[in-house]
Amino acid sequence: MKLSYTALKTFQQCRFRYHLRYHRGLASRPRPAAQSSRALHGALHLFHQGLKSQQAAKDALFLPAAVSLDTLLAHFKGYYDNPTRPLTESQYQEGRVLLTRYWETHRGQFPTPYLLEEKFTLHVGPFLLAGRFDRVDITPEGYEILDYKLSHRSPLPPDPLQLDVYQPASTPRPPR
Repeated sequence: MKLSYTALKTFQQCRFRYHLRYHRGLASRPRPAAQSSRALHGALHLFHQGLKSQQAAKDALFLPAAVSLDTLLAHFKGYYDNPTRPLTESQYQEGRVLLTRYWETHRGQFPTPYLLEEKFTLHVGPFLLAGRFDRVDITPEGYEILDYKLSHRSPLPPDPLQLDVYQPASTPRPPR
């Protein structure tokens, strides 16, 4: 049986909703913020991919595009201009504010990304645990797993269930 943090959280919150979603295959109710969240994740992914390329190309003849706030906002604008899934003007302006705050928080100094939007699967007893790391950075202390929380609310403490799912997936496993 394949499980994810989202499936486990749904089961924890409402077993009937879990049954409808994961056993009966009924789609969940559309969330207005989902498109905005996908666009923000996508822009951050492209931005950090550029950072990773820049780090790898230090000795290259042609350097990748500069990593700047303008670059980050340009990636996000690409999602706003997408004709198949455009963002509303309000979503676009809110996203710009969040990304600008993200840039200013780091003051343009970002650790080297090790993994970006990386899927993982892990066998735990009879279950297949599946998920995706938004980003894993290399830090002087080791690796840091980042899960973007894109909200105007105050930062919430990490969900222990999510940490329980991510922890075994982040532990290096011996080769088979």
